[in-house]
Amino acid sequence: MKPPQADRPPVVLHSFQGGWGLRSLSPFCLKAEAMLTLAGVAFTVQPPSGPPKTRTGKLPALEATPGTLIEGSDAIADWLRDTRGIDLDQGMSAAERATALLLRRTIEEHLYFHLVSARWIDDAGYRMAMPAYFGHLPPVVRDLAPLMLRGGVKKSVRGQGIGRMTSARQHVRLNEDLDALSTLLGDRDWFFGDRPTTTDAIAYAFIGNVDAQPEPSVLRDAVRARANLTGHAQRLGALLFDA
Repeated sequence: MKPPQADRPPVVLHSFQGGWGLRSLSPFCLKAEAMLTLAGVAFTVQPPSGPPKTRTGKLPALEATPGTLIEGSDAIADWLRDTRGIDLDQGMSAAERATALLLRRTIEEHLYFHLVSARWIDDAGYRMAMPAYFGHLPPVVRDLAPLMLRGGVKKSVRGQGIGRMTSARQHVRLNEDLDALSTLLGDRDWFFGDRPTTTDAIAYAFIGNVDAQPEPSVLRDAVRARANLTGHAQRLGALLFDA
């Protein structure tokens, strides 16, 4: 891991708050923190005091210069490469980069919706997650915000397709994703080579987010059934944030 770029002032990462021992309960925000830490970029974290003031209404967003936001974890990876000259995937072959892209799509555009469904649609998961998400807010906002947002989240999960499937079909697809990740990782420490890459940051952010849940669920049980995936997440989390 590269040392912090001491000649550069810290950048500001606008990121949702943490919980359950994680630095952020948003996998995309946790991915951004992991990438910045792997890159050795000094940064401070600024949680939002209300709805994110971004064009998309989402986080993470990187403020490299005051008043200018780089929105989204992929755009932050581009900023690292184009502005700081840091490519976390340097040395990977064209085939490895292609595999990494497919892994990212699987995790961020499919597995992610299983996580959203488990925390927002499933009633038990909703009761578990909402205090962690909103417990830091004033009482009225804390109680109303989840109710206002839940309907929109349900529509997005249904629009993506997972929300239209039976629970049994969802479970099949979830296990297919996790089996693919587990098979590709195998008994190695990292997905590609002898050091963590962007793929490792992504897998850590999503698998670690599920593994950290304080209560059992179909999703957490499925993740914990793949010991190499939970071991990977714990290994990278310790490397990045426990030193």
